[in-house]
Amino acid sequence: MLFATIGLRTPVWVIALQAFIYGAFTSLQYTSMNTLVYADITEEQTSNASSIASTMQQMSISFGVASRGWPPRFSFPKAVIPAPGN
Repeated sequence: MLFATIGLRTPVWVIALQAFIYGAFTSLQYTSMNTLVYADITEEQTSNASSIASTMQQMSISFGVASRGWPPRFSFPKAVIPAPGN
């Protein structure tokens, strides 16, 4: 919702500040999630845990993008979205 406030007349420094704030909070989120993932892992299990954690992060991002792209598919008229194969 932070980037919803950006308009044509928004100064560049405001956009840069919003991007910085978003990046800082995203970094805090990933750091805390990774800390929880590796909290009870032994050194022998670190490689497997790293692979699984990376895969889960990528899948989470993919599902988030897919879930946001799916509703517009049904909200636009059929004339706007071509049928598959056309």
